[in-house]
Amino acid sequence: MVDPEMTSAATVIDPRDGPAAQGRHPWLETSLDTTRSCIRILKVRKGSGVMPIICDLNVASLDDHPHYEALSYVWGDPKVTRDITVGGVNFTATANLFDFLHSLRSPTADRYLWADAICIDQTNEEEKIYQIGLMTKIYQYAKEAHIWFGPFTKDWDRKMAGDKEYILLGEMTPNMWNHYERICWDDLKYFKEQDGFKPLSRAEFQDFERRCSDDIFLQTLTMLDRMGDADGKAHHYTYPVFVFDDEKGGDGKYGVNIFWLRVMDCIRWLLTRPWWTRVWTLQEAVLPRIDPTVHAPPYSFKLSRLINGIHSMLQHNGSTCCKWFGRIILTQVRDYEKGSQFTQPLAIYNQRESLKDPREGWIPLEQVVESIQGRKATGIRDHWFGIFGFLPPDWQEADKSCTGPWSTAELFTKCSKLLYGDCKELTMLDMARRLRESKVPDLPSWAIDLSAQRTEDETDYKRWMLYDATKGTEYEGVQEWPELKTPDLTIKARRVGTVFVPGEQLSSHSIRGQGQEEAVLQCVKEWHELYHDNIQPTNDDAFWRAVFMDRDIWRHWMHKRTNPLYKSRITGVSKWFHNWRQTGDERDLDTDKKAGGSTRGDYSYRALEMNVTKTKFFIMADGVPGMGPHEIQAEDEVFAVAGCKSLAVLRRGKWNGMDCFTFVGLCFVDGWMYGRATLGHPNWETLLLY
Repeated sequence: MVDPEMTSAATVIDPRDGPAAQGRHPWLETSLDTTRSCIRILKVRKGSGVMPIICDLNVASLDDHPHYEALSYVWGDPKVTRDITVGGVNFTATANLFDFLHSLRSPTADRYLWADAICIDQTNEEEKIYQIGLMTKIYQYAKEAHIWFGPFTKDWDRKMAGDKEYILLGEMTPNMWNHYERICWDDLKYFKEQDGFKPLSRAEFQDFERRCSDDIFLQTLTMLDRMGDADGKAHHYTYPVFVFDDEKGGDGKYGVNIFWLRVMDCIRWLLTRPWWTRVWTLQEAVLPRIDPTVHAPPYSFKLSRLINGIHSMLQHNGSTCCKWFGRIILTQVRDYEKGSQFTQPLAIYNQRESLKDPREGWIPLEQVVESIQGRKATGIRDHWFGIFGFLPPDWQEADKSCTGPWSTAELFTKCSKLLYGDCKELTMLDMARRLRESKVPDLPSWAIDLSAQRTEDETDYKRWMLYDATKGTEYEGVQEWPELKTPDLTIKARRVGTVFVPGEQLSSHSIRGQGQEEAVLQCVKEWHELYHDNIQPTNDDAFWRAVFMDRDIWRHWMHKRTNPLYKSRITGVSKWFHNWRQTGDERDLDTDKKAGGSTRGDYSYRALEMNVTKTKFFIMADGVPGMGPHEIQAEDEVFAVAGCKSLAVLRRGKWNGMDCFTFVGLCFVDGWMYGRATLGHPNWETLLLY
């Protein structure tokens, strides 16, 4: 029931009002008291079938904890609309909102909902800003929360067909299927070595097939429940991907469960709904204290069933227990996006878990910014407003007290300074705009463009964290809230040197013309020649440490690096590269012990490919080699920055008549990482970034 202190909107229109005023009458009659955290609540009158949707607006204070259910949905195409009645006035709703309301409407009782498109006067900018400030409370205080995925129709898979990034089961050619089966047979030995491996019997396979044929959606939810087993025992080798046919002999007893691919297709449908792509839906899924209900008519299910299953599957895939089984479980041979569709559900899972922990109190801004980048918004400023609801309450109040208009650049600048100050470190400068184009005028090079889509050739700032170049230092941050909008960033730095000559960047043209492996090989060969032409070194140790960015990829794959490359490993890398040049075989020279010692892996190539793709080689004026951003050029300067775990490339310039620096990117310089930049207690100088 509605809180007794709610006031109902009048439905009688004064004939003396003009047409525009008449259209806004329900909102004018339900003005919001900004001193009491007031919102409008939409009363959807009971009804069913083709009966028109009739609603009223009521005003309530969140301080009184009224009863309402919050909706989360994508507005959809504004040209595709349906009419409903709000407070006696015709309201044009997008088809998505209409279908959502129609799905939620009860045939026996009125329902009280909060839907932004109706409950906020969209013609009143001042009100919109005020309501954005209440978004945290709106979703946290909701008695229920609902998410709209849209109908799951019988032709769901046909609507997904033709996706260049993903091959559906029904689109797999005989060659693709043969390739997938070969992967299955290659990895079957790892499955058979596990005590918990239990393939489907013939009867179980027939039952699995029947369930998929009868209702693939329910079967997919069942699999997600099994994957999300809370006790952590849902290992990949327990998944129903193999069939054991006791009528056959030898290894031929095992078959591949083709319908597992069908389940993964349905998961793909769930994870590619437009709902995942919007800025606003992130907080609408994370902030509710209850488990939101997802609606994909005729089905409804709790959001936790989906994100728990996805999280468990991916967590096991990245762990030692199941790292060899991902190719079959995730059916990666069909996915050219390399699992990017899992990013957003994992973000929502992690953030909801953070809010469950009373020690956390709030979600780290770092998590929120990472999640918001790449999402879409109708207005570019929404990329900031979509974050606002995640800010700690004291930050929200401080922000509301800063009056006056803020440009988009100032909003993004504010967010960046809050982020750096909250973390007390600057390695996340790697996420900044730098020298790239931006749709945001006057955005400083050090600020993060929240609206930008990160590309595959960009580095991940977590990689730079491993080097801890300025061990024991922190970024002090900005103390006064009004200073957050200024375009300058003051840092403490120690000069390392000047860039003498950069190498050429690996080009997409080379990759298209030569193929990935050959293009990487040719690029490194040219860097090697550049190094010898300019330095004439006695050995290549420093060169290999630079291009491999001093990471022992043989012992610690990518993100588990703890120590620099040791001498014997550098010698092995050099031999491997020269063998690759002579034979064209990029595989490692030694067998892969983690794979049983019977095959040769490609650890060295994969590490080199990642570095060559995301960074480029350069030589300092003192002859020391390094790897840095693609935009690096001669005369750029390299600094160790207090609070930044890697080194930074800066470019001198002017801002408002003052000397300043533009941020170019983070870099690796041989001999300066792992705390060496702060040895001897260096004197720091103060620099101004713009």
